[in-house]
Amino acid sequence: MAKAKQQVDTIVIYEYNQDDLAKAIAEIARLNTEMKQAEDKTNESILILQTELGEQIEPLKQEIKKISLSVKKFVDANREKLFKDDVKTIKLETGDISYRSAGKSVASNSSKKLIDNILEANNLIDVRDKFVKKMDKVFIRTKLELNKDAILENPSTAKTVTGVEVADGEESFYIKPYATNTEMQVAA
Repeated sequence: MAKAKQQVDTIVIYEYNQDDLAKAIAEIARLNTEMKQAEDKTNESILILQTELGEQIEPLKQEIKKISLSVKKFVDANREKLFKDDVKTIKLETGDISYRSAGKSVASNSSKKLIDNILEANNLIDVRDKFVKKMDKVFIRTKLELNKDAILENPSTAKTVTGVEVADGEESFYIKPYATNTEMQVAA
């Protein structure tokens, strides 16, 4: 059985002579202007709708925030009673509430200046420059960056490196209503 051919739109090419060129360019400009006006009109309508939506949902966002903070305040005050035996999540009939700890993370401005300061403090500037020069000759680009895994393995030593901080995993409170299946972090 033969396969059905897919129909392709064909573009009709106009036959122009030299006298038609200026008119053709003017028509392109007119069509571009018309297209831009249509886009501008649509973007204006979108902006109006977004503004109306924002005004409509802002009170809802504020109410969600008030209720969420109130739930968090109650759960924080009754945590030992509610979260027994190292339980991290409580399942209610309408949703879950939970505490979770974020892992440790490295906070730094991993800039060239920071890397240069570290290399200079360890007398490694010349080593880096020679290495980069050799790699350039074989068309390999090198990029030095902080080894965040190593920093997390040895945070006390890493803290002595200027510009590097190891953030302990802070605990966060979450609410996840089943009806929307959207988990939200609640911060005081």
